[in-house]
Amino acid sequence: MRIVILIILVLTGLISCNRADKKDAASIAFTARPVQSPSLLVTPSLKGFPDKQALELKLTLKNLATEKITVTEVSLQNQHGLKSLPESIDNGTWSIAKSEDTTLLLTFNPVNDKLLFQATGLPGLLDSAYHLSVFYSVDGKEGTRVVNLIARMPPEDFLSYRKGYEEPVQIYYLNTANGFAEKQRQFLKTNGSTNTSPFVNITQQEIAVSGLNFRVKCFHLRDSLHAELFIVNHSDMTIRIDTSKLDMIINNIKGGYSPAELRNEKVTGSTDEADILRKGDRTVIRMRKHVAAYPEQLVFTMGNVFFLSDNRPLFNGDLELVRYSQ
Repeated sequence: MRIVILIILVLTGLISCNRADKKDAASIAFTARPVQSPSLLVTPSLKGFPDKQALELKLTLKNLATEKITVTEVSLQNQHGLKSLPESIDNGTWSIAKSEDTTLLLTFNPVNDKLLFQATGLPGLLDSAYHLSVFYSVDGKEGTRVVNLIARMPPEDFLSYRKGYEEPVQIYYLNTANGFAEKQRQFLKTNGSTNTSPFVNITQQEIAVSGLNFRVKCFHLRDSLHAELFIVNHSDMTIRIDTSKLDMIINNIKGGYSPAELRNEKVTGSTDEADILRKGDRTVIRMRKHVAAYPEQLVFTMGNVFFLSDNRPLFNGDLELVRYSQ
């Protein structure tokens, strides 16, 4: 009787394991076939994790050569040619002795939409297929060799995934056509607000003001506006930031932020002076504001936020952003 119960428990465990390998509720399995070169057999298993927009690659590598093999790179490319390398790799190389094999478990956080990533920092949804490349060298032989494979998400899984996770994202860029740069240049010249000759340049996502660089990301997702200001001080000036005055204005309606909705993080420089930017300092300010419907345009209040050491304002006016439409 004990033997029968034991057999049942073992069979149950085996069935459970097989089911988990086939279908994990939190992941989507890609299909991929092993590929063999004269010196290396590559057997892949790729999973996508929709909640994280991440990929996990289990890679079994068997050395078919009589010499040691050194794997120098494992990379993924989506169908638009965007390349991703694995995360948290100490040295990035793996050695396999002759006739031996090894198994790697690698995590990828791929960028799937270049425009979206540059404008918002969001990677975009997982692609339906990825090209996998394993680069390696053979001891005593010249050159780098490569084994190329492709992993595909089953069409029905891909359609279901896109239906469940696809959400509209509205992107906002700085208004470069409203004369901001010239007005700011005249303000600096008239008020002598900087120690250097006034220089102002504005693009869709960046502002340069006499050695201070501001990179702007702004987008609307679900029910909120998200914004990021990444600031680098290349100048000799010391800048004070009053984040309590920083706001996003929609339709001329002002609204302050609770501490959870605005965060200023010093990247380099003294963290004891979070609101002071000296030469070489970098900081990033992140904002979030509940806005159910996305606006066509909005404004960052900049006039009373950034100050020189003598309390003169750096900016004359605010920054206007407009919604990007393809």
